[in-house]
Formats: sequence, structure tokens, C-alpha cells
Amino acid sequence: MVFKGGDPENNNQGLRTFIAIAVDHHASCQFDKALHRLSINPQGTHTKQFRWIPAQNRHITLNFLGGVSQQLRDQIPQALTWLLETPGFQILFSQLDWFPNRHSKIVAALPGTNESVRQLLTLQQRLTASLQPLLEQHRLHLKSSPYRPHISLAKSIKHDSAVALPQKLPTCVIPVRSVGLFDSQLTQQGSLYSCLHQWPLLR
Repeated sequence: MVFKGGDPENNNQGLRTFIAIAVDHHASCQFDKALHRLSINPQGTHTKQFRWIPAQNRHITLNFLGGVSQQLRDQIPQALTWLLETPGFQILFSQLDWFPNRHSKIVAALPGTNESVRQLLTLQQRLTASLQPLLEQHRLHLKSSPYRPHISLAKSIKHDSAVALPQKLPTCVIPVRSVGLFDSQLTQQGSLYSCLHQWPLLR
């Protein structure tokens, strides 16, 4: 789900706002081991071909809002207080592949088809429904597109057909204990993420 028609009140040019689930350290280590097996790791032979997503930046995007005003950022936490009454869950990731298709340059972890994915889809749909009235007040228009959960792990400088994907992952478990509101600022060193608000889920 992407929002088009940037917020006319946005004075924070260059910032992009999104709602996401952060990937914890243990899960990131599982993904690093999987990348090592493909010989596409930061210490491996393909280093020059890939730009790595820092572990602290790995996340599952739920809603990408783009450039929005500070006023809207301030209103979002109150609109999503129902998250505090939402039970946490786990998501199982089982595959590495090019994302969003085999001609792309992004290496991503993808979930299998299981109950945890259905829980994630339900959460994303409820978030969208809660955000829509608020966004419309700021003259933002929804652009519908299928939601495909994934975790971006690396970006190839050019598509590398020598890297054998897709590949099955050993089960990587992502605990969903909270949902966050984030800003992304593009810098010369890459994207810098800041957590603006966090909703802990029920345990």
C-alpha cells in the first residue's frame, strides 16, 4: 500500500515515513548465516556487487506513507492506540529471492504460507483502514497495490544471475512484539532510520 500525492503541508523534504516491524538481532543473525551460504556476504567474494542493508535497518514494512507533515506524524499515534490491545505473534520466513521479481536487484527474505502470515496480513489491513480517514484529512490519496511482506537484505549493483535464487531458508522466526512509526532520511552513507513512536503488543 503506497500513498501518492505528497502532503502539501510537509516541510520535512527528504524524510519518508512508514509503519513497520523491526527485525531483532537474533533474527538478523539467522539471515546473515543464510547469506553466507550463498557466498553473498559482506566478507565474501561478491562484496563489490552488493550493497548491504545494515542489521539495524532491517524491517517488515506494513504501511509506507512517504513525505508527510509533522502534524500528521503527531496524529498517527492516537489513531493507532488499538495496537496496544493487539496480541503479539511470530512470522516464519522460509525463502530468499529477488524482490519483487526475478529481474530485480533486491535480495529479500520472504515468508511461507502459514497462519503467521495471515495474522500479519490482518494486521496490515487493519492499519490501512485506521490510517485512511486520517490521511484523507491531509489530502493524501491511497494507491492500491497488493501487499507483499518481505525483509530487504541486500541490493545488487546490477542483477547477478550467478546468484542462485530462490533458495529455501532454514526456518527464520521473527517475533512481532511491537509496531513502530519510523522516518527514513537518505544520506550519503545510506538511509538513516529514526523510530518516532512504538506500540508494544500484548504478550
